[in-house]
Amino acid sequence: MKKIFVFLVLGVIVVCNACKTTSLKEETDFEVMLPSNAITDTKAFIVWNSVSKDAEQTDYQIFLNGELLSLTAKKQNTQADKIRAAGKYTEYFYKYYTEELTGQKMLQVDTLHYTLEDLQENTFYKVQVKAITNDGKVINESNILSFKTKKTPAAVLNIKDFGARYGEKISYDDNNKNEKIDFIKANTKAIQTAIDECPKNGIVLIPAGIFVCGSLNLKSDMTLQIDGELCGSPFAENYDFGFLMYKYYTDTRYFGLINANGAKNITICGKGLVDGNGWKFEDENGNPTDDYQTYREESDLDYRKEKTIGLIKYIKGNNSKVYGFGNLADSCCRTYFTEKGLTPQNADIEELRIAYSRRSTTVILRNVENLFITGVTFTNPANHLINILDSKNISITGIIEHSYDCNNGDGIGLICTQNAYIWNNFFDCGDDDIVFSSGVGKLASTTGETGAGETKIFCNYFHHGHGGVAFGSHTALGIKNVEIHDNIFCHTDAPFRIKSAPANGGEVAYINFYNNALADILQSFIMSTEYSDAGTVSKYGAADKIAVFHDINLKNCSVFRAWENSIAVLGRKENPHYNINFSDITFTGSNGAREIIRNASVNKSNVTGLLSSK
Repeated sequence: MKKIFVFLVLGVIVVCNACKTTSLKEETDFEVMLPSNAITDTKAFIVWNSVSKDAEQTDYQIFLNGELLSLTAKKQNTQADKIRAAGKYTEYFYKYYTEELTGQKMLQVDTLHYTLEDLQENTFYKVQVKAITNDGKVINESNILSFKTKKTPAAVLNIKDFGARYGEKISYDDNNKNEKIDFIKANTKAIQTAIDECPKNGIVLIPAGIFVCGSLNLKSDMTLQIDGELCGSPFAENYDFGFLMYKYYTDTRYFGLINANGAKNITICGKGLVDGNGWKFEDENGNPTDDYQTYREESDLDYRKEKTIGLIKYIKGNNSKVYGFGNLADSCCRTYFTEKGLTPQNADIEELRIAYSRRSTTVILRNVENLFITGVTFTNPANHLINILDSKNISITGIIEHSYDCNNGDGIGLICTQNAYIWNNFFDCGDDDIVFSSGVGKLASTTGETGAGETKIFCNYFHHGHGGVAFGSHTALGIKNVEIHDNIFCHTDAPFRIKSAPANGGEVAYINFYNNALADILQSFIMSTEYSDAGTVSKYGAADKIAVFHDINLKNCSVFRAWENSIAVLGRKENPHYNINFSDITFTGSNGAREIIRNASVNKSNVTGLLSSK
């Protein structure tokens, strides 16, 4: 049975098919969709599902009101003035990972998105997509999708008109701390006033320049357009305190730089930067520095000085090395010791852990509906970059995330969140690039929260990340119905990872991972309930049953140089995993392509290159 979601987009009903709830087959109907709120007064961001088994020989024509547009999907995606990091790195990936190098023809990912531009405001349009061969032969036609653009924004409020002042980025150990805290408080108040006074369907503009501030709170029916740099204060005093990931959580944290709670119809867009100012950079000797640092690994583009596409290197810390290594991360932790009359030097291990848990996530959006994020670059969180909690109808496209090698630097966290589309983004993160979470232990079922899932992740480039797309370890309320396809994973530790501690409980089910290319990774496909999550039982109570993973389909992928175990499915005797399927997967290029299977029912078909089984 196929689940249907109906979105109300600006007065127009748009019907979209989401992931199937009980089937392992990927979408086969050729359908063009408009993800929730992915529209402005002049643009619409459309997506569709692949209908070709040979993406290299396929392109897509776009018809708007019956007229053929001049650019196909592939041509628009490679235009010099439009190409983002995901497209640029994808292009270079195939130039580097040749058949001669890899011993196989790396799977070619498809281009399944298009930006309709120069539209008229408040106007109805019809769009159709046609799949064509490289010689122009039409091989399939999509449905015709009707949509209506938004009205011209009611107003554009420039934060400078409210007293916000730009300046230089501020570090935690800079001189004149109190003076700078006061400056940041005034900036925060000015920007928040602009938000509060923004009329319905208006825009708050962050113009060119670096604007340092503390916690901001967005509201419904507004756009935050970031064309300059919104930089987080390095001082915890400029942030609200009291954030809990779950209602029953005991680890209390600082709120983010950008926050929202209970808001609808929010857009965060622009060509600028959101800098969480969490950590210092890492120099070539492994030491912390305030000077901008980049890095490059084998197969990476040589954009060492290009901030929008190059790879940024932040210092790697932990709960004892945050002091002197961090900016906001350092400051958040020190507030605990100030309250307790202690110092990091005379604190015990548990006190260091509690202090470290206070760190702020850069963007925290809770109970939001119809969220659209596009174009912005997000960097350097004290903890995670973007957490979206208890929310639905999420669209994220064209963003860049840099948090490598920030400790716990997750890219996007979907926490008890449903119905998300994530496409054409670039991730280079210090922890999981995208992670699903749905609560821990027995207390999770007492809050009225839902599980996570109903999500499509496609046409992204995943660079560093402990997990490319990760599920858990918070699995108590279940994570279901996720499709991950036509992505590239390069230098990622584990492109596909499902994990749960025995006490967490729940399930991960109906997951499809297909048409993906993986290269220079540690482990390909990892699923384990042997994961250690210290403290869960004592804090939140053990679930009645250990989590189970089932109905998971991984197919049609090419893997080059997986250095460690490539298929690991590790269950428990009392609750084994089942219906885990691998098909049409080729491993080449390393001696790490081994499998480990314990307490799980696993099926394999046309899986080549595995050297041995354990």
